[in-house]
Amino acid sequence: LDAATARQRLQSAWDTAIQSGLEVARASWDMGDIPPPNRWPRYETVRVSLLHYLSEQASRRPGAGMNATGWRVTVETWIESPDGRIGGKPDRVEAKPDGVEVVDLKSGASAGGEVPAEYRRQLLIYAFLWHAAHGVWPTSAAVQGPSGDRSSFRVDASEAETVADAAIKQMELFNEAVLKTDDPDALATPSEDNCRY
Repeated sequence: LDAATARQRLQSAWDTAIQSGLEVARASWDMGDIPPPNRWPRYETVRVSLLHYLSEQASRRPGAGMNATGWRVTVETWIESPDGRIGGKPDRVEAKPDGVEVVDLKSGASAGGEVPAEYRRQLLIYAFLWHAAHGVWPTSAAVQGPSGDRSSFRVDASEAETVADAAIKQMELFNEAVLKTDDPDALATPSEDNCRY
């Protein structure tokens, strides 16, 4: 495809996905009207940046799932630990000739500097899950913002295992607390920041 056709198809796919999601949201939300997408926080920034990034990626991909540099890209594919206790769906996993990189797309992320701790934990869990499912440790992990720029770090297998073990323990403690309480709502932590959307 030429660049203009690829961008037009991506825009059409975006519009279809947004309209479908909006219809589902409106059908399931009876607390009032949902504003049109162009009034959602950072909607235009994310739309323009994502379409630009995807257009660039599409122009470099001669075959399904593989681009001209020999990368194999996996997008939003569910992976879980062999025991099924934890799982997740990384936004992108790029298998390159020099190693595997796990990528999480964050609309509010800015490039450069260290990856924030909460994003780092999430990426390390994805790295752990990728290894559990494929037997290969990702060499790096990255957060990518709307501009397409990334902040990344090298994956340390022992750190990923430690973070995954801690997540499993947290989940088990939470599940135990839910079973022991008569008021599960008391376990919630509502705040202006947590509930802003």
